[in-house]
Amino acid sequence: LMKGKRAIVVVAYGAVGYGPGGPLAAGDFVRPFVDFVLRFIGFAEVDFVTMEATNADPASKAAAEDIVETQIAALSAIA
Repeated sequence: LMKGKRAIVVVAYGAVGYGPGGPLAAGDFVRPFVDFVLRFIGFAEVDFVTMEATNADPASKAAAEDIVETQIAALSAIA
């Protein structure tokens, strides 16, 4: 399978607060499920990048996209 590989997963939420430590984090069922499946098939490392407020106004959404792009670039540089 994917023995020893690394995965970078981008998850997107319409609301704000589903990320780690957020007020809605307990309702985030995506991250634990995807983490379990990827590790089950052999990924050694699973990194998550969270995009929130996809339903926000265009300026807020653009700012969130910039943050996500920066996070992905930083994680990609580690690989």
